[in-house]
Amino acid sequence: MSIASAARAQGKADSIEPYRGTWRGVIYNRARDSVMVTWQWVQGSDSSGRFTFAQESTFASSRVVFASSDSIVFDLLSPLRFAPGHPYDGATQRYVGLIRGDSVLGTVYTRLVDGRQGRRPFAGVRVVTPP
Repeated sequence: MSIASAARAQGKADSIEPYRGTWRGVIYNRARDSVMVTWQWVQGSDSSGRFTFAQESTFASSRVVFASSDSIVFDLLSPLRFAPGHPYDGATQRYVGLIRGDSVLGTVYTRLVDGRQGRRPFAGVRVVTPP
């Protein structure tokens, strides 16, 4: 089963466990030679989480739509907000990633209000908090 087809089904709560916690990372440009934006993702023990871009003080809620021991798909539940007229204002995003230990690599898929779509690579690491 491909990740795309599996993303149509809800992942089990126990398969979310490898992703629980705080992750920090970047979204790259297509060539992967510069960073477009940094992010922080806080994933709970269920399918809900919080996603914050750069130094923003507000977050977008996220929802896991598929999770397994080595891959995850999650959506941002609210559209991106930028200044009126900005091409990304109102866009929606889906993140598809592979986990390797405390690292995640993947692709973010963006759908603009006018229907155009784009994708960019992303990478992140789990933030380990001391006990």
